[in-house]
Amino acid sequence: MSGTISAVVASVALAFLILGFVFGWVRGYQKSLARFIIVLVVAVVAFFITPALTNGLLTLDISGLGIKIGGGTVTSVKDLITQLINSISQVKELVESSPTLKAFIDAIPAMIVNVLLFTLLFFLLKWISMIIYGILAATVFNKKKMEGKNKIKLLGAGIGVVQALLTVAILLIPLFGFVNIASNLNAEAEAASSTSATAYAVSYNENVSESEDGGISLDRATEVASEYVSAFRNTWIVKVYSAVGVDKLSVSVFDKLSEQKVNNVQTNLTKELTVAVKMVPSLQELTSSGMKIDSKFVNAVEKALDTAYESDIVSNIVNEVIVSASTKWSNGETFIGMSKPAVSDDASVNAIVDTLLSAMKNAKAIDIESDLKSIVNVMNILVDQNVFDAVSNGEDAAKDVLEIISKENSNIVADLINALKDSPELVQVLPKIINTGLDFVYDALETTIPEGQEDQYKISENITSMTWGLDAENIQSVLKNIASIYSDFSNKESSENTIEVISLEKLGIALNSMRNSAVMNAPGGKLLESLLNSEMISSVIDSTTRTRLINAWSISDTTDPNYVNYASTFKGIGDMVEVAKTLSEASSPKESIEVALNAITSEGVDTSVMESLLSSENLQNAGLDADTANAVSDVVNEITDGLSGLTEEEKQQEIEGIAAALDIIVQTQNAESGTIDTIDSEAAEDLVDAIAGSTIILDLIDSSANVNGAVDTNKLDSETKTNLEAAIDGNSGLSADQKDALKAMLGI
Repeated sequence: MSGTISAVVASVALAFLILGFVFGWVRGYQKSLARFIIVLVVAVVAFFITPALTNGLLTLDISGLGIKIGGGTVTSVKDLITQLINSISQVKELVESSPTLKAFIDAIPAMIVNVLLFTLLFFLLKWISMIIYGILAATVFNKKKMEGKNKIKLLGAGIGVVQALLTVAILLIPLFGFVNIASNLNAEAEAASSTSATAYAVSYNENVSESEDGGISLDRATEVASEYVSAFRNTWIVKVYSAVGVDKLSVSVFDKLSEQKVNNVQTNLTKELTVAVKMVPSLQELTSSGMKIDSKFVNAVEKALDTAYESDIVSNIVNEVIVSASTKWSNGETFIGMSKPAVSDDASVNAIVDTLLSAMKNAKAIDIESDLKSIVNVMNILVDQNVFDAVSNGEDAAKDVLEIISKENSNIVADLINALKDSPELVQVLPKIINTGLDFVYDALETTIPEGQEDQYKISENITSMTWGLDAENIQSVLKNIASIYSDFSNKESSENTIEVISLEKLGIALNSMRNSAVMNAPGGKLLESLLNSEMISSVIDSTTRTRLINAWSISDTTDPNYVNYASTFKGIGDMVEVAKTLSEASSPKESIEVALNAITSEGVDTSVMESLLSSENLQNAGLDADTANAVSDVVNEITDGLSGLTEEEKQQEIEGIAAALDIIVQTQNAESGTIDTIDSEAAEDLVDAIAGSTIILDLIDSSANVNGAVDTNKLDSETKTNLEAAIDGNSGLSADQKDALKAMLGI
């Protein structure tokens, strides 16, 4: 068929050129020039009067013909064309949802008829103009006046050929225009199937190769269009026109003839059909996706939107359709056969979609483009992080979502907030997203929200964009750290103790961020209560301490004696627990002990919480043997009060003494057999000097059986004991009783 069209175009062109040459030869130069000028004027006149004639033709009353479409009688040619288009059910629903689309469809008949009528009118006027030419030939170019003048037949033939070329070009204007549009479809298809195409292109190739209903597929339609375009462009006459730029001029004339004003926007058939054609692959991808949100779906949406907003008309249609679709989906209805996008079986997750649709149905047209781009950004974030898969994971949904949030380099919460906060419509969805995240946290902590008390456990839905922006990092910190703690706890081996697995430092950071957060502060008390009373934390913190931490939540005055700096307190505890793990393995952990002691005595650490969490039981759970755990616990209980009020120099002197004592305890307890390395006389003097400089450790040696009996004296060789005894006797800072107590502790 494409070959036939090429042959017809070539044959018609050849016939016109032969006739032009013959008539030009017969007429000669002057008559041919006159005829060419007349034809040129005819073309200009036809161009300018076509719109008026088109309007008259389209409004012509044809009701008397009794043509009925959809139960109504067609009143005009324009009405006939628009009703035929509207008779397609999905198009009808789209038209009802978009005034701009209705206006565009109303303009389509004029766009098409203008192009076709111009060609017909040109040939009609060209034929009528023969009368004018006949008059001129009879008066100006009669035989009497032309006697003795050379007709210059060859030049006349040349002008006749030029006239023929003009006539063929006008005849081909509709073809040039529609071929240009078809070429855009081909270019889009080639881009989608190229080796360098994006994921969108992959989805395009996978999903449009075959039509589900057995009809012609998109790629087959593209192939057919490509065949016709190629056949037309390879015709010799078209190649001639392309070489001299006539093809571009013809497309410009086509665009000008099809130009119409749609809702005060000037447009033409090429521009709008090109955009529509470019959207076809992505729209087919969406309709074949079952509205399942995955990377292909998001890529298709993004591609469709980018294309749509290339045109003012299509962008207005998209804006109106979005509002209409959101309204119908909010009401539980389908839109052009598509149900509401499916995200999850979880009610709280679907509530986010419902809130989004509710916001979008009231959106202003000026905001919709930025809203849609923000939604695409959000979908990209959620798809990249596999959130949609996680929320559909049944009983494991909470665990999977929290694991995603807790990833080391993940800023998913802050990214979502920043993507949505600046939109008047989408900012309404943010509370739903955060509250859904809190639902997963409460589920993981096995907390049931009492009926009627949801406001105490959830964030407010009336939060400004500025507040979201300022608070994004705090919210990220809260959810990420809690999620990380839960993830570590849920993945721990049965043989592992909770205090060994969870990060107490992250717990403190989460609690401080929650208290500092304008958004999270309101439900923070309940979240803190749920967290501390959960299995993973209650096994580490006793009920009295948990109550103190919960009661301290509302205290923000740092001078209040009941104020708790959660971050500093839990960091200190975490550091001490880490050292406890080290103590169970290290041969000489003095340096690590000093680091931990500095941490637990730093500013902001709550002493009562510290003493509770660093109990002998918890330290044993962290890996210490009973003797060492008892000694460390007694030391902690003493130093949390004993170091208060000291200068930094005095504090460091105390810590060095305590670390030295604990160091010798740990070395002897960790030595599996035999004795520890011999302590020479110089090292013995340093050890005794350090202990002598700490009043806290000297008091504990005298009063605490746990400390006094913690050194395994069997692990000290005779030379070590001799050196230690000499160092004790030679130390002038120790009293006789203190010397005796220290010797007893060391088995001397």
